[in-house]
Amino acid sequence: MDKIDDTFWEDLIASIDDGHVIPVIGQGVITFGEDDRAFYPWLAQQVAMEPGMNSDAIPESPSLNDVAVAHLTTQPKSNEPYTATSRVIKREKPTPGPLLKQLASIQKFDLFISTSVDTLLEEALNEVRHASQAKMENLLKCFPEDLPVRKEELSGPFVYKLMGRVTGARNWALWEGDLLERLLDLNMHLQQVNNLSKDLEKHGLLLIGLGFSDWVTRLFVRFVQGQPGRPPPIIPLLADAAPLVQPSIANANGKSSHTIKSQSPASSAQEPLVMFFRASTQSIRVIRHCPMEFVRELVGKWQETHGDQAKSSPSVRPIPREMKRGAIFISYAREDEVAARRVVATLQAAGCDVWYDRERLKPGQYWPDELEDEVTTRCGLFLSLISNTTEREPEGYFHQERNWAVDRHGRISRGIDRTGTEFYLPVVIEGNSLSPKREPKKLKIIQAFSAPEGYLPAPVVEHVKALQDEYLGYSC
Repeated sequence: MDKIDDTFWEDLIASIDDGHVIPVIGQGVITFGEDDRAFYPWLAQQVAMEPGMNSDAIPESPSLNDVAVAHLTTQPKSNEPYTATSRVIKREKPTPGPLLKQLASIQKFDLFISTSVDTLLEEALNEVRHASQAKMENLLKCFPEDLPVRKEELSGPFVYKLMGRVTGARNWALWEGDLLERLLDLNMHLQQVNNLSKDLEKHGLLLIGLGFSDWVTRLFVRFVQGQPGRPPPIIPLLADAAPLVQPSIANANGKSSHTIKSQSPASSAQEPLVMFFRASTQSIRVIRHCPMEFVRELVGKWQETHGDQAKSSPSVRPIPREMKRGAIFISYAREDEVAARRVVATLQAAGCDVWYDRERLKPGQYWPDELEDEVTTRCGLFLSLISNTTEREPEGYFHQERNWAVDRHGRISRGIDRTGTEFYLPVVIEGNSLSPKREPKKLKIIQAFSAPEGYLPAPVVEHVKALQDEYLGYSC
């Protein structure tokens, strides 16, 4: 195992602080449970014991690739390894281990590239950085979808899954044959996912625990960093491992196929490594170091550099039982719930108190009265989320909320309710017009601002936070 010198750590932490590093997380650092067990060796054992799996050729301590190959060698068209894996995860409901939560605590890691197919990293980020309040679909995208925005514009931590995520269908990378197909697809279409390709080109990559065989690692780095007109990065020899999958000539239908090659357990998977690719110099440093230990050392070095600030989590405060006056009321159409949750999570991450009906309304409450009371007497700011739905639908309840806000705005402007000039904030989350037609007539003169899909620009978040602080200071 390589000894890592202080110079490397100082350089790496400085690069992370500058926002120049994207971590690429592999199966080798995915842990679960309070005892921090390695997830994928356990998962392989569980899948191998599932009914319908061919376990005759599975080695004693298999990888998930070994389990899939043993089954697909005799039944190449079978979906059973995919459905069995999905069944195990749904049944056992694993939770992220302490190691993943430590990795998630590094606040400067805002974009993660994942080559694993579980959702444990996303769950760790949700718990540590969002107090478990974010919806999973707001935290991740899977190739070939693009990132919603560029890295520096992300409003919170985000995971991009190159290999898909586990479902019962055969649309994610279970074994190296699937992995090869994904890499070839990535090579062909990377320039079409514009935000992702630009971020990969401009940032260094910290590859932790990928566990690919030598040839797959070379393909991966070549495809994600070998931009047009740029020489491919030079990668030192990692291992003398033969591939499990060998491309063959196209068959009679014109489709490419692959031959499954049997290997001994010792050579079926490369020991997970750590690699640091520096975009500015096109240089790669390979570190033969246990990926889990590397993460622990990285978190330790991060905490040494940043002190107590590095340990402060979650960044979103837990929801109080009783919401005090001055909260920010979010008015939205049900069809826009994903964007609304994104707005809520962003404001909460900035330290704002947000009144969001999904969190505040309790069973048995007469919700029209609760909504009216919050808008007309209690909230300090009113955010009207404007979309194609709110512009199209004439009868939505959100119109009633906005009419209540008109009355409140009138009292505020006359100084009856409180001093201050800003209460009603129109936010366009869909469409290009900043002059919406169905907003209340008396408030159409208020300038709207744009937040596509609910991604609030940082200056807007700062402005809203300042307005709430001003209101709370006045009301005290």
